[in-house]
This record gives sequence, structure tokens and C-alpha cells, in this order.
Amino acid sequence: MKSSLLARRSPGARKSAFAWIGQHTKVVSLKLSKSRFASGSVILFVMSTFLAASAWAQNPFYSYQIAAKTGDVISGHTLQSFGEPSLSNDGTILFQGTDQSGQEALYSITPNTNATYVLAKQGDTISGLTINSFGELKRNNGGVVVFQATVNSTHQAIFELNSQAGFKKVVADGDTVGGVPIQTLSQFDLNDSGAIIFSASWNAGANSGIFTPQSVLVKTGDTIGGVTLLGVDPLVPTALYYNGMLELSNDGIVAFRGTYGNASQPSYAVFTQNSVVVKGGQTIDGLAINGTRNYEFYGGGITKTGGLICFRDWNYAAVIVGQQVVAQQGDIVDGYTLEGPFDVVHQQETDGLAVNAQGEAVFYTRSSDANGLDAFGVFTATHAVFVGDNISLGGFTMSALNATFSKFSLNDAGQVALAVQTQVQSQSVLIVATPNPQTLGNPVTLIGTHSGLNWDAGNYRSPGPASLQLYPQYVPYNPYQNFIWTPFGPGFTICSTPLLGVCLSDQNGVVTLGSRHDVWTIGSGNGVLDLTTGNYMQAPASAQPGAVVTTGPNPTSWSFSF
Repeated sequence: MKSSLLARRSPGARKSAFAWIGQHTKVVSLKLSKSRFASGSVILFVMSTFLAASAWAQNPFYSYQIAAKTGDVISGHTLQSFGEPSLSNDGTILFQGTDQSGQEALYSITPNTNATYVLAKQGDTISGLTINSFGELKRNNGGVVVFQATVNSTHQAIFELNSQAGFKKVVADGDTVGGVPIQTLSQFDLNDSGAIIFSASWNAGANSGIFTPQSVLVKTGDTIGGVTLLGVDPLVPTALYYNGMLELSNDGIVAFRGTYGNASQPSYAVFTQNSVVVKGGQTIDGLAINGTRNYEFYGGGITKTGGLICFRDWNYAAVIVGQQVVAQQGDIVDGYTLEGPFDVVHQQETDGLAVNAQGEAVFYTRSSDANGLDAFGVFTATHAVFVGDNISLGGFTMSALNATFSKFSLNDAGQVALAVQTQVQSQSVLIVATPNPQTLGNPVTLIGTHSGLNWDAGNYRSPGPASLQLYPQYVPYNPYQNFIWTPFGPGFTICSTPLLGVCLSDQNGVVTLGSRHDVWTIGSGNGVLDLTTGNYMQAPASAQPGAVVTTGPNPTSWSFSF
């Protein structure tokens, strides 16, 4: 079970670790044991991070900025409410807004430069089509804007705006694409090179497919991975659980939700144009997938590079990225317990799932706070990004019961833009949440010890639980016994050396090894405190070799050495 694989650190590792510790401001300290590499004792410090003043400033992991709010004036339009935003890597936010006269328009804001524009508005005519209202909208990282709109009272069209050609029509219902007469447009997506895809149906909805502006990619009757496609599942914005999925990566991978099997009672699956990603009967990360209900795999995304696909599963109220469950009902994230399954009482829960280039998933869900009260918000697997739990930001007050969250947008820097409607005050605010930078400098590698037993991650690649264990034998430079503490917000992530590549998190009362990482610090009695869940690492009262490190309210006193 124990690996003999060894790794050697650089000769300057000890020196740089001591320099790292010495350069920080003291907030809390931990007395370290006598080092195996040097005599004496040292102190480990944690620096606090300052946030913008608000009742939500207790969140140490994000800073918040109001990009726009009710009453702001852009090019003569006094904003009243906001719709779905799209956030690009340069910080520009594209959103649909309604002014005090009731006129809808497409706005662009870059908060850091205060650049604001009205790109299009109700009544504008593009390619002979007059805009009545705006639907789905997106801006890629190259600055290309694509949006869908109701035009000429009853028709749908998709338009593109780029710096070279200005506005142009991409497609409208009634057009013929690849020999197919389009009747109803559904969704679209674009990648960073500006390639556009869209889904549509024809033959009174009996047939559906995915298109480029010039051709058909997939359609009813095609066989993908041995499965015959009944159709591409449409986006129905007013229907519960019909968030759909249509995503295009930078390397041309198309991810979508489709149907197959019996047409009168179809099964659901996630496809690419060349393969079946997941369908009923499969098991992902221990969860048996159903795949027979219309709310399976609702919402979803794909990383713009690498083609890592994410989706939500209703049966387990789970968020899945690739082949890993990153969050599900019962998880505790920054003190909030994630809830589910989702239901008609809380329809806004169905909004929102996004994944960025780093594979970080952000999702909207209902949770409960420490008092068991509903708290609706946007989360990652490790942190609460923004929770409407009796908070005040820039004079706007909202709670779990009187704030409605629209769909939101995530960029590759981990920033999240979301529009919040405060129902009591009838005000809207467009908020940007920015992850706080890692301000503490370089990471340091430490060895954890209690009662002569050492932290050990060796069983991650062996049969048995993927959990942190204790072993008496220390092997110098063993990658399974050296843990890298990397500054993050008010604490640290704790991960193994890159050779093993796993991090520590508190899951179901056990310190678990995996890709998920919590944020830890040193708390009471030299205990290791998980800032993500509020629990301490706990060693068994009479620790034995191979014992699993658990979590709970009572701190174990640990010693650490370089």
C-alpha cells in the first residue's frame, strides 16, 4: 500500500521556505516541530484580505463591484432592470436592459474603464428585420457579439456584431440551411474564433438538428456512438428544467442534450457530434444515472479548450464536470448546505451552470444557512460566490426570499457577473464577483505530524478509501508525505506534490483526497481549520497506523516541519 516512489526537492527548498514564512504579517501562528532539515522552531503566518465594505464582505474569497444599477443612465437610457449578462475575459459585460420607458436594449459595459455603449435597441432594423425583443446573448473573448431576438412581431432571428462587418443576420426562421427549411430557432453558441452554431427544428417540430450558418452538423435520424438521435432537445425558457444545452469549444467540439429510443417516451443523453458523453444506465463517480426524465442533464457547458463537459443531474442534485461529481445535495460550502432535488416551489434554482477554461464550474442553487433557513445563491464546488442571505451591497438590500437571480456568466479568470432583482425594492443591480488574488507569495511544503504519525496520501492510487491517513514511517522526499500549502484568500489550499496531484477537502466528515480543494488555516490549539466547512482536522483519540483523518468541531494539535 505504501509507495517507495521518491521525489527530490531542490537544494534551495529549505531556504526559500524559511524566507516565505518570514515575509508575512502575523495574524495567527502555529509553532512547528523541530525540522528534519534544520534545528529550532518557526512560525507560520496567515495574512488577511480586505474586501469592499458591505454586509457581504465577510466572504473572504471574493470582492464585489456594482457594474450597473437601476437609475444609471447609458446614452440617454435610464436603466430600470437587467436580463442575462455575458462576461468576457477582458471584463466587458454584455446584457439586455429595460429603461424607464419600457424599451429594451443591448448594452455593453467595461467597469474598469467605465466604457458604456448601447449596441442595439427595440425598433432597430437589421437586414430588413425589426427587433421587437431580445433573447439569448453572448460575447466571446475576441469581442464578437451574437444575440437572438424576436423580429417582425412573430419571428426569431440570430444576429452577429463584429468590428469588421458591423451587424449582420446569421439566420432567421424561414431560411434554408444545408437544404433544411428552418421553422423554429432554439439556442446558439459561439467560440473565441467566432464560429457560430445553432439548434432549430422543422417539419412542425418532428425533426431537429444543430447547424452552422452554412450546413447541418447533426440531425434527427443520425447515429452517434451507436445511438440513433431522435432530436436535439430544445431550450424552453419558460418551462421548468428545460434549460437545454448547446455548447461549442474552441477546437470545434459541440456538446448538446438530445433524445433517443421510444419517441413517445424518449430517453435523454449528453452528446457531442461524434460520441455519447453520458446516458441512462451509466455510473459517474458512484452515481447511477437515470436518463429517462425530461429534467435529466439540464443546463451544461463545455470548456473552451480541452472539451471538458459539465452538466447537472436532477436525481442527485449534482453538478458533474467530466467524469467527476464536484458538488451535490448535502455538501457544505462556506457554511451553506446545498439542497435538492430542485422543485417547482423554487423555479429560479434551474438557472445557471457554467464552466470556464480551467474546468471551474459555477452554479445556482438553493441552500440552507446555519439556522436552516433558505439561502439562494451562486456557488463553486468550494466557495459561495454570492448568496442572497439578508445582505446589503451598495445600498441594495436583498434576502433569500425577495431577490431573484438571473442567469449569470463566468469568465476564465473566475469572475462572475450576475443580475439581481430585489423584489421588495423593485430595483436591479448588476454585480461582478472577482476572486481575491493569492496575495501571500510562494507556497511552502510541510510535513504534518501527530503523536509520531505522519500525514500520508499514498492510498490515493491504491484500493481503499481516497482519504488522508496516518503512518509512523517518514520517508524523506516522499511525494505522498509532503504537502504544499499554497496561499489562497485568508488561508491555504493543501495539496500533494504535483507527481500525485491531489488536494485535501472535508467531505462527509473525512479529509478526502481528490481534485477538489478546501481552504485551510491554523485555528484554536494548533488545529487545522477548514474555512470552507468550519470543521477541524481530527485524529483518532488513540491513533494507529493507517488511521483516517476525520473532521469535526474539536481541533487536534498538529506539528509541522519542513
